[in-house]
Amino acid sequence: PKAINGTIGMFMDEQGNVLTFESVRKAMHDVEQALPGMSFGYGSLLGVPEFRESVHQLIRGTSDLQIASVATTGGTGAVALCLRLASVISHGVTAILPAPAYVNHPRLCAAAGIPIHDVQHIKDGRASINGILGALKTISGPACVILQSGCHNPTGLDYTPEQWTELLTAMKEKNAIALIDIAYQGFAGSFEEDAAPILRAAEMGVTTIFAWSASKNHSLYSERVGLAGAVVPNASTKEEVEAHFSILTRWIHSASARMGQLIVARTQSHHQTQLLQEMDAARAILKQKRAVLSQALPE
Repeated sequence: PKAINGTIGMFMDEQGNVLTFESVRKAMHDVEQALPGMSFGYGSLLGVPEFRESVHQLIRGTSDLQIASVATTGGTGAVALCLRLASVISHGVTAILPAPAYVNHPRLCAAAGIPIHDVQHIKDGRASINGILGALKTISGPACVILQSGCHNPTGLDYTPEQWTELLTAMKEKNAIALIDIAYQGFAGSFEEDAAPILRAAEMGVTTIFAWSASKNHSLYSERVGLAGAVVPNASTKEEVEAHFSILTRWIHSASARMGQLIVARTQSHHQTQLLQEMDAARAILKQKRAVLSQALPE
């Protein structure tokens, strides 16, 4: 009775209820008003354009980053599609996976037929890149490094900006793919801060793909809203990558559900300022909870 389950990845209030941001509730109401006149025919395999563009904007910020993307079934679906795209980019690729890892990462690699090279994520109580650097030197074939940007699951230990630069430099030399799982954008730092590793990887010329989720930062856990993206150099490459994404998503489950996409798009286009304020408050609350938990737990 006195045990606390700290493994559930949902933002809850003090009564244990899932907390839905008011900005997102407003967007839900807006979408509800449009339902009577809405068509429910099959949509694009790539997803709702306004949704995809809104996520692109959250990732690139003020930069001119070009992104190819497909809407997915949550962040898990995004990782699944990114892994399959990695296999298209580099046949016979090996996934370098820092452990302990998000519980679904190994399963998704196995489902995609990608072998895993486990490396150590923690050394002396801190996030370490030494295992990845060593693996990049020892793996003879193509490599894809599975990374997390902000709020590392399950350890909570993230890389410093200096570690990111050193790691990405080594990956560029190896011509390795960076698969960045950004499931908690806005919860470690601002949206811009949490997306910084993706922009940094692109700036350094590293082949970059990413898996994004709206579960946490839009409190849409049950709607399973996600996006798989790839940084591309030009419009023709964007078209080519999105053609691959269309084929890959068709193989797995066809197009992703649309309602959650519409809610995210509406939140970003009409209620973004309020959402950002609510995210600021959420980070402050989590910081307080971590401090209390740290003090309460035995050494």
